[in-house]
Amino acid sequence: MDSQSVRRGITNAKINEQAFTYLFTEIMLFSIFIGLTIGSWFAGIGVLVGSIILFVLVTSVFPQFAIFIIIGISLVWGYIGYVIGGIFGTEASFALAFFGFLAGVGIHYSALEYTGDLGN
Repeated sequence: MDSQSVRRGITNAKINEQAFTYLFTEIMLFSIFIGLTIGSWFAGIGVLVGSIILFVLVTSVFPQFAIFIIIGISLVWGYIGYVIGGIFGTEASFALAFFGFLAGVGIHYSALEYTGDLGN
């Protein structure tokens, strides 16, 4: 193994770690949103803990189902892009929806790799 491979591996690990930070931030924001919507601290904390447990279980026990979680969360990014693009017109809404979805898939796949690295 040469130094280039080691450097690439370290760089990839840092990128995946940052992507996991984004995923955890999304989970936190979603938990806060649910807690405020329902009006219960217990609901927000339950969603937070449940989401983390679900993500860890899916990545370690049922890795074939992880793609469904990635696509589901990435669809939210696509919808956000669609709403923002709607300000500028129909073409922009579809372009930003597609870009948001692809960016979400990339970020969440990197977070999934990081979680897998932690489990190994």
